[in-house]
Amino acid sequence: MATLDILTETEASQSASGIDTALPSDSLARMVTAVSARIDELVGPVVNRAVTEYHNGGGVIRPRQTPVASVTTLKYWDGTTLTSYTQDTWGVAGNADGFYIEQSGSYPHDVKIVRRSSGTSVDWPCGHQVLQLVYVAGRAATTAAVAARYKECAAEVLRRLWDRESSAWSRGADPFGDDLVSRRFFKAFDYVVMEMLGDEMDRPGIA
Repeated sequence: MATLDILTETEASQSASGIDTALPSDSLARMVTAVSARIDELVGPVVNRAVTEYHNGGGVIRPRQTPVASVTTLKYWDGTTLTSYTQDTWGVAGNADGFYIEQSGSYPHDVKIVRRSSGTSVDWPCGHQVLQLVYVAGRAATTAAVAARYKECAAEVLRRLWDRESSAWSRGADPFGDDLVSRRFFKAFDYVVMEMLGDEMDRPGIA
């Protein structure tokens, strides 16, 4: 199983009831990884992963993968000098070169990183790709720690993708065809993720 999978091998085997026990183990593992990756695309990272991005200066920084678990490093390069910023702590005197993470408690993708200078919010220095942001994106430290709602969503998708009559994963030659079977993978996500994780789906073009 892959590091970023939402389900463990045991959970996948138990949840996807009815799957042929003679199915090669790597087949189920590949499908779990595929399902996990697609859920990531729709709602943002579930299992934590390290991300490195470069941003233009000015205004605020908006991380491209959300939600954000923590910021590892944030640096500014002006061509001659490298400046490292330190995260401010509420209630403690602000850093001269600091930053603060603003993340909505109701919508996980509303995240911005504000530059702080001795307790005052200011714009980031201007420039093209002058800021290097290294952070951890995701909701759970490990696969085992993933919340039940994400695990159940992944398990339900697996159940819908398994064709009991043919004892195989439902798929077609043309994933963009008009027949129901060839579009089963996409249709499973359309209904299941919207129903179970609709409040956390990412904004179009941001995933």
